[in-house]
Amino acid sequence: MVVRYKRPVVYDAMYLADLERYRVSYRRLQAKLARDEVQYFNPVLPAKDLVYRELEHVRLGLGRLPETTYSVTPGKVLRLLHEQPTLWLKPVYGSGGRNILYVERIGSTTYRVIAERFFAGRIVRNVDRRDLLRLLRYAMHRRIYLAQENVPLIRTDDGRKIDFRVTVQRTDTGTWTVAAVTARVGGAGAVLTNYHAGGRVVSISHWNDTTTKWLTDLGFDEVQFQRSKKLAVRVARVLQRKRPTLGLLGVDIGATADGRLFVYDFNGRPGRDILTDSEMEGLMWRLAGFARYLLDRQDGDTHGLEDLR
Repeated sequence: MVVRYKRPVVYDAMYLADLERYRVSYRRLQAKLARDEVQYFNPVLPAKDLVYRELEHVRLGLGRLPETTYSVTPGKVLRLLHEQPTLWLKPVYGSGGRNILYVERIGSTTYRVIAERFFAGRIVRNVDRRDLLRLLRYAMHRRIYLAQENVPLIRTDDGRKIDFRVTVQRTDTGTWTVAAVTARVGGAGAVLTNYHAGGRVVSISHWNDTTTKWLTDLGFDEVQFQRSKKLAVRVARVLQRKRPTLGLLGVDIGATADGRLFVYDFNGRPGRDILTDSEMEGLMWRLAGFARYLLDRQDGDTHGLEDLR
């Protein structure tokens, strides 16, 4: 009798900091998994500009991307600021709000620059045209940047910005589901909402009396809540087309006071420290279920399973 063993399925949960620190070891491991024909899921997403380009050609329906300009130069940034008073500059690689610049034109040649996690430092100051160009050259010498329009996010009564991280993942049938919805509340006076940039998080996965009152007072009702979840799943399905083993995604959604929704970031390795214990437990069970889904496909057992194409 011949016993045929299935090859294991590996969940790739390396964060960006670990990928940078163990880059060589990680590539060796990838090569070994490929040689041994071992499948691993949740691939690293490419640079943000490439992902934005994938999404901007798709009708998302429930929301849209912010207007985005790619491969900006310092001179291009100045021209954009002449057309619009505020602008976000984001490195195409990065997470947690690192090295993001918020620039506001406050005079004909004067600008307000805020960068809360800028190359291990912090910038909050007004600059003239020459100083802005010097700062942009420094940043763009170290990173490739894109520019995005400023989304006027809803705010708390004391002016703190709020956006929403919708964590979605694949299940044991290969379909996408919402694992958690987290409201991210920025610090006092902060331009970023990121938890690691001084913000706080509130789980709103379950629409109950407490979340209903808090969010509706902010102008975010249950209709927008459900739209946000559907929008995040839609984004995940689009990105899955080129990445059949994508299994987990954090989608950052901004809501405006007039009811518009914007998708302005996505993370294939979303932070687990913003999830509650019960959300985390459910997430890990579903990750195991998706691994089983991929394992079953090794024998061509796809009955009743979602097509990955």
